[in-house]
Amino acid sequence: MQTPARKSWHPLLAPILLIVLFAAVSFASIPLMEQQREATNQLAWMSFTRYPPIELSEKQAEIIQNSAVMTSSVAEDAGVKVTLASVCGNGYITYYKLDVELPEEIKSWSFEKFELKTNDENAQLKNKGGSLMPLDDDNPRDQHYTFLMKTEIAHSSDFEYSFRFDYSFHNGITRTLHLENIQVYSKDFKVVKTIKGQWDFGVLFRDEGKVVDLISKPVTIHGSDYWDKTYFEAKVTSVFLSEFSLYCSYELTPNTKKSTLDGMGQWIIMKDGRTVRANPSGGSNSDTNGDLCWDFDVPISLEEVAFVKLSDDVLIPIS
Repeated sequence: MQTPARKSWHPLLAPILLIVLFAAVSFASIPLMEQQREATNQLAWMSFTRYPPIELSEKQAEIIQNSAVMTSSVAEDAGVKVTLASVCGNGYITYYKLDVELPEEIKSWSFEKFELKTNDENAQLKNKGGSLMPLDDDNPRDQHYTFLMKTEIAHSSDFEYSFRFDYSFHNGITRTLHLENIQVYSKDFKVVKTIKGQWDFGVLFRDEGKVVDLISKPVTIHGSDYWDKTYFEAKVTSVFLSEFSLYCSYELTPNTKKSTLDGMGQWIIMKDGRTVRANPSGGSNSDTNGDLCWDFDVPISLEEVAFVKLSDDVLIPIS
């Protein structure tokens, strides 16, 4: 015969075990939740167009998370600490999330110089530009500034686009993100002080830099530039697409009324119906021909692309 104590324990055993199991699962899930939140944050900073947020596929998320890794992420000089939090790109076009901790008296500032060094004497490349964009500040009262930085480089024999060359530099060695000097501005945006310093970070690119050649013969496009109120017509002679950029070269026809195709709009149409906008990032032109280059709000997976929309009536399929 069971004692009353033992008899009264059994009805409570199941709910107690359930509570213990729930607590164990809850504690075990905390690291996973933190990882998921970190992954979400990792993706959120990438997009220039945040309203509305851009929906990413799993493959796009993988590109952002795995295209490059940091071999060094913290640098201090001249009393300024800079932390490289995230990096995404293939070396030609690269995005960085940076946190800068400044002295309390500094309120308005910018780096005087920033570039991606190739660390490869055989790579005949040059920096063609870059940009800085402030990101949301979790605590405006502290002296931590977070922003998105972009660098672009190109082959020296073709300033606008380097992917066309088989002898462009290959990924697999560590490159250096180099930041130099901080210029402090007054309220009227005049430089009042320069903090002399250098901050370097190691970046190893894993993205293979794959490029798709989209056309084998010229394609005629036409349209109008809304801002210039002008009409254009041109034969597009080449279109190259990578995970981070789009390039085309063109020849103007006698019917065109302008010398550039700045009004041409580009969209990447994915197989699931989503679209990714292409943003102008450079170009050159003469009276008869030119070329243009764009980059994307977020990288794309070439496997998921259905069409490149060059103009309202020209869609180029990915075969």
